Amino acid sequence: MAAAVLLALVGGLLVLYRVGLPPQNRQYSVGVATIDAIVDTPRSQVVDLAGTQGTDIASLAARASLLASLVAVSPIREEVATRAGIPPQRLIGLPPVRPGPESRRPRPVSGATIAIDDPEANILRPSVPFLAAGDNPIIEIEAQAPDAAAAARLATAALVALQAYLERVATADGVPANRRLVLQQFAPAAASTQRRGPSSFVAVLIGLGVLGVGCAGIVIATTLRTSLRAASDLRRTAAADPSAGQVRVVDQC
Repeated sequence: MAAAVLLALVGGLLVLYRVGLPPQNRQYSVGVATIDAIVDTPRSQVVDLAGTQGTDIASLAARASLLASLVAVSPIREEVATRAGIPPQRLIGLPPVRPGPESRRPRPVSGATIAIDDPEANILRPSVPFLAAGDNPIIEIEAQAPDAAAAARLATAALVALQAYLERVATADGVPANRRLVLQQFAPAAASTQRRGPSSFVAVLIGLGVLGVGCAGIVIATTLRTSLRAASDLRRTAAADPSAGQVRVVDQC
């Protein structure tokens, strides 16, 4: 029984800690921030009820998806890192997941040398939330950093870098001001601290599971040993007294 308890304790600790000297806690805290921006035109589609609104909204939705994808790749990713004050190789960009049955989890872009589950990783997750037909598309940028303040800076830097990119491209292509795409921020980035890694509850469940398996193994082993011992005693008894265990037939004729 003591061995089962020890194994359960070790199993629970291995869930919470990595093996090493000293052991490293698998739980860690990260900062997470989200910032939203509406994709619009100089003549805002939010208040413009013209008959061409449906066509404009459809065009804006397609461009919003493209812009969200650009945040996670070069050269905007490097500009985001510079604005946020972090090395580009420590910034992981995750492109939005494409809708449809073939959608897969986005892969980190090349150039990042830090693992996505590293507590010190800086991660960008741009997306375009699904909206009802006729609504202006929204680009949502979720940022993860070692703390909440750094996550807020990263999310803000991503939106500012995207706005600057739009301005540079429009200026270089000579797009008139009344035909330029507008990316309007809703509010400052909302940041919070989140706990990541396996929870203590999971560790307790695994420990109890190991304890249950260990106790069941002990019971089975004890029962098997008892049965084998009884069978061995019966064989020894039979060997010492050949008549033992035999049924005598009495002739009553």
